Amino acid sequence: MLIRPIQMEDLDQMVELATAAGIGVTSLPSDRARLLQRIATSVDSFAGKRSHAEADYLFALQDTDADHMLGVCGVKASVGLDEVWYNYRVSQTVTASKEMHLHKRMQTLHLSNDMTGATEICSLLLHPDCRKSARRTPCGSFLSKCRFLFLAAYAEQFDSRVFAEMRGQSDDEGHSPFWEALGEHFFHFEFPQADYLSGTGNKAFIAELMPRHPIYTVFLNEAARDCISQVHRDTMPALRMLEAEGFRKNNMIDIFDGGPCVEAELASIDAVERTQAATLRELASIRPFLELPDTEPGETAVMVAPDPSALKALGLPFAMGDFRVRLSDLAMLDQLVTDTDNHGLQGALFDTLLTRELRSAAESAKIDWLDLPLLITRLKPVLNSQHGIQIDRNTHVEQIDDKPVS
Repeated sequence: MLIRPIQMEDLDQMVELATAAGIGVTSLPSDRARLLQRIATSVDSFAGKRSHAEADYLFALQDTDADHMLGVCGVKASVGLDEVWYNYRVSQTVTASKEMHLHKRMQTLHLSNDMTGATEICSLLLHPDCRKSARRTPCGSFLSKCRFLFLAAYAEQFDSRVFAEMRGQSDDEGHSPFWEALGEHFFHFEFPQADYLSGTGNKAFIAELMPRHPIYTVFLNEAARDCISQVHRDTMPALRMLEAEGFRKNNMIDIFDGGPCVEAELASIDAVERTQAATLRELASIRPFLELPDTEPGETAVMVAPDPSALKALGLPFAMGDFRVRLSDLAMLDQLVTDTDNHGLQGALFDTLLTRELRSAAESAKIDWLDLPLLITRLKPVLNSQHGIQIDRNTHVEQIDDKPVS
């Protein structure tokens, strides 16, 4: 499997993915014109044609055997600089009277722009067939964590704060208890329409109609209060993956469905900390950073990508749009190092990670394949276990058993 920048030719498959996602994935509305604009913005961003405020990068998960897109994910360099970004900040208001011997704490919601300027990871969508077999394939974690490899490679172009808005609770018909108890009273239309308008970039109505004063949640019904900072059932695996990387809820929630916002410092994200720059010849020296406790090399899945800064230092014309990430494991990389006669495997990885132009440039520069500068990151397992990971090198299957996390 391969992660690559999205292309204009992916539009039809993007529409299919967004339609299958249903209501609540605000950043990828099922709108062909909007998705076309989003892809065009991404292509321009990778080409360096967008400002920091506009930069929006989309990646596609591609099945290299079937040449089919299995999923998509995104990174927005900075939110709130070209259009206002809104959240509710969840806090407490305390009232007290010594004379009456009363002391009350009440949860309140404040309309906030606190995330302005931060980098957002967003738009994580998997094909329904991948989601159905999520416990047997690494698609979700591979797709989500490739963004951290990208952030590690281009840290200077992103904010030190990285966050994600998680999808809040709603049913299959698009009914959101939080919206129905709060937003609907001010906007007078149903949640799916508000979600769609926000996703298509029409956010002026938020500032025009949303109350500016603190909202006391005690006035909301119990169902709405129970939604505050809770995720949709389909979003729970994504939340667990982010929590395993060091993301934590930051008391900010979505103004429509009450879903939580999770945040981490870029430098402290686990996958970023574990990203190592090396060549395959140097693999042994970075193994301690990649191996899991009590596992064999074949049980440790890794992401491999070209190292942009090192390639440029070698004189290769590497551009951001050339960034590729491949899923592998330590045993396969070991085989590439030790079995120098196996040019088939070496060539396959070489061809996957570099575009045709870069391969030609590398060959002209007489760069030995084993000396190709790489970024390598361990694919840390999550879900219900930190143990029992099995990687099949031929089918790229990740099996995680049901042992509890200690």
